[in-house]
Amino acid sequence: MNIVKYFSENPDQVAAILGIVAAICGWAATKVKSVKAKKFLTAAAKVANDAQVVAGWVPDLVQEAETRFPNFSGKEKKEWVMTQIALKCLNQGIVYLPAEVSAAIETAILITKNVNARGSISKKPEVPASEIL
Repeated sequence: MNIVKYFSENPDQVAAILGIVAAICGWAATKVKSVKAKKFLTAAAKVANDAQVVAGWVPDLVQEAETRFPNFSGKEKKEWVMTQIALKCLNQGIVYLPAEVSAAIETAILITKNVNARGSISKKPEVPASEIL
């Protein structure tokens, strides 16, 4: 199984896994006596937590872009969302990873397109719901 495909198709499960990883690393950091191991576990917990925070911003910002900029192209909306996330990362001291953010945005857009197409006579969903959820 391609792990990138799995992550893009299961964002909620990935967010839950990241939360669990962050909690385990944070807990383990309090139990380990080695200074190097504590630093590593603390850093790993921060990375997992930061990824979970960023993943939480994506759907709201994609929705906001769709609402605020109806006449903009998809590329322009995506660029706006990426800029907003970059600013939030900068303000909160989170490392900004454009490739990962871009993949999360594409997943949110795909889900939105399929949800919007479900009740439409003229539109057919691009991907069956079973493949997204």
